[in-house]
Amino acid sequence: MWLVRKPDNDTQSGSLDLVRHGDIIRLEHKETTRNLHSHLHQAPLTKKHFQVTGYGLNGTGDTNDLWQVEVCGGRKGDLVKVLRSKVRFLHRATGCVLYSSGKSLPKWGWEQVEVTCSPYLKETPSSQWNIEDHINPRLPNISLSLLKPNFLEILLESHIVMIRGNSGLKPKDNEMNSKPWHWPINYQGLRFSGVNETEYRVYLLGNPVVWWINLASLGLYLIMVALASVVIQRGISPQQKRIEDSDVLRGGGGLLLLGWLLHYVPFYVMGRVLYYHHYFPAMLFSSMLTGAKCSCICPFYNL
Repeated sequence: MWLVRKPDNDTQSGSLDLVRHGDIIRLEHKETTRNLHSHLHQAPLTKKHFQVTGYGLNGTGDTNDLWQVEVCGGRKGDLVKVLRSKVRFLHRATGCVLYSSGKSLPKWGWEQVEVTCSPYLKETPSSQWNIEDHINPRLPNISLSLLKPNFLEILLESHIVMIRGNSGLKPKDNEMNSKPWHWPINYQGLRFSGVNETEYRVYLLGNPVVWWINLASLGLYLIMVALASVVIQRGISPQQKRIEDSDVLRGGGGLLLLGWLLHYVPFYVMGRVLYYHHYFPAMLFSSMLTGAKCSCICPFYNL
């Protein structure tokens, strides 16, 4: 929570001033009484950005505590509105803009997200902020139900938040992670605990027989479907039972192959840390496809 102050430290004014686009303010942290501050020092993680920190005591500081408020898409004099306005904070002394890098600070920063001041002024979601709440006894209370989003807006926002949260998950120190191409071939498992980095007490690894048979079945399935399609296309009339088996192979097997692809391929475009167990849902589909293929393989070869 932050107290919005005027740049001249005038807190005794009796007038009620609303924050508008273009206003210059100071932000005093309510808990520590320090001002939001930036200066020409490197940020701890994003070296091309400037450091953002708390400075001063009981609201006293210097010119590096001044920020200009900009309403995204707004004009001079537009009001800053709770929840509805996206705002940017332009640092007056350095010309940079308040920015959330998405990187997690080390343990000395309680692994919170790094906040910097970016010299790159292009408008991005990482430099846009919104006010979630505002308390002032001289302003009338309103019902938040007036601002309640509809179902589609809630659905869209929840998915955006999940995607951003997932992309920000990074591996911890000495943590074993894996890549998607490791999973089908059972290249590397997952270490849960160990005495040290080489002696593991609990190690998760797939059964090689099951994993490799499933992998071979994926390729063999495509060959079988291609051969069955050629046979049917040429007008060969097999027995009714074999036709049914061929339909199961192409129809039901196709759905299982689609399920495997949908549960596996998206991991190649994810920026988050990945683990071996992420392949388990896709592995279930590949196992079902192996079973479906085996049930049809004998009648298929009698075509």
